[in-house]
Amino acid sequence: MTTKPQMTRDMNEFISSFATTNELYVNGDTTKPDTRGAAEAIIRAAMLATTQQPEVALALFVKYPATVAQIEAAFPSEKAPKAEKAPKAEKAPKAPKAEKAPKAEKVAKAPKAPKSDVNELADAKPVSVSFGGVTTPVKNWRGAYVLLAERAIACGKEAEIPNTFIKDVDSKSHKALSNGRFLYVNLNIADSADRSKFLAGLLGEVVTVSLEGQSAEHTLSAAS
Repeated sequence: MTTKPQMTRDMNEFISSFATTNELYVNGDTTKPDTRGAAEAIIRAAMLATTQQPEVALALFVKYPATVAQIEAAFPSEKAPKAEKAPKAEKAPKAPKAEKAPKAEKVAKAPKAPKSDVNELADAKPVSVSFGGVTTPVKNWRGAYVLLAERAIACGKEAEIPNTFIKDVDSKSHKALSNGRFLYVNLNIADSADRSKFLAGLLGEVVTVSLEGQSAEHTLSAAS
């Protein structure tokens, strides 16, 4: 670490050397280096430019407290030109917009499943039902359902008729049968046609139905 006496000697030597090198003398006497002028020059250099020894420059300024005005008067200098501003970087061109993906083609709807046999029956109105060589006129599928229930009872198939078809309790939703029980008839057309086909299947004989507007008869059941 540099001590104060050593720093003082170094500063004095540095100032004397600077004065001699730059021919700074008191009243032109080459035997008397102008240390004050040298110090002022060094301080000015430290303030207006850069120095490799800032500690020395600061110590000189304390030892020889010349004002900035005095230094400027003794050593006038031109102001350094302002650095030119760097040209602005050109903006990068905008990336082209990505093309929109083409719309997916609409998937064709799957064709509707063909109507079941029961649905086909429900779409048409029955006008008569035939079995055992007898054709009986009916007004609708409810009439055909009641007729086939009576036929199943007559053929001894009552035990095979589901309990959901026949009840022992009378109500507005039921139709009285010949055996004293009651057939549930509060059904839509499709259910009436479906139950009619089921009852026809219990009979073990050919049962056909004539549909309104159709010349050919429709078979509800074949002989077993």
